Amino acid sequence: IFTENKMKINYSNLVIFAVLILTTLLVNNAMGQLRFGGWPEMIDIPTGEVREFQCEITNVGDEPVEVRIIPQIIRDPDEEESVPPEIAVEPNRVEIPSGENGVFTFTIDTREADVGSFELEVLVITDDPGLPEVIIAIMIEVWGLPRIIIEQERIEYVGMNDPVEEHVLNIVNAGNEILNFLITHVIIEEPNRNEREWIIYEPARGQ
Repeated sequence: IFTENKMKINYSNLVIFAVLILTTLLVNNAMGQLRFGGWPEMIDIPTGEVREFQCEITNVGDEPVEVRIIPQIIRDPDEEESVPPEIAVEPNRVEIPSGENGVFTFTIDTREADVGSFELEVLVITDDPGLPEVIIAIMIEVWGLPRIIIEQERIEYVGMNDPVEEHVLNIVNAGNEILNFLITHVIIEEPNRNEREWIIYEPARGQ
């Protein structure tokens, strides 16, 4: 009886060990030869900018792997009218030798983009049987900035006929956030003139 029980225990341990080995093999096979590094989950970027970030794919297998990258913005059905940032990647197709890295440079262009949240879906297609296709989701948060434009490049004071002149300063906010501004001045010295003769001024703030 003792020998019989001992054999049963050994048999059970053997089954458990075999299952662990099989599970490990299946998991490793599902991961394939490629490992991904440096892929962000979220990117914050203001409007009006062009920004780059880099990601790596490492081939840990014994054979070279061909990789193709296809980035695209997934539109929110409720915000179909919003303009997303432009996305480009270089290179978009490469063969990664065994034991080496493939480096991919993504460019995000928000110069024409609207403010809002966008989902960047990166489709990675490979000839690795263990990992033929991967989808990587990256959230892009585009936030706004004020942008001041003053129509007048300069104001000329003549003062020949009238010692007092009024000049209008047109300030435009071409950005997509509130602009706060302060108008101040600098007196440029001239012989035989003082500040009171040049300008009567009160600081002005606006929004």
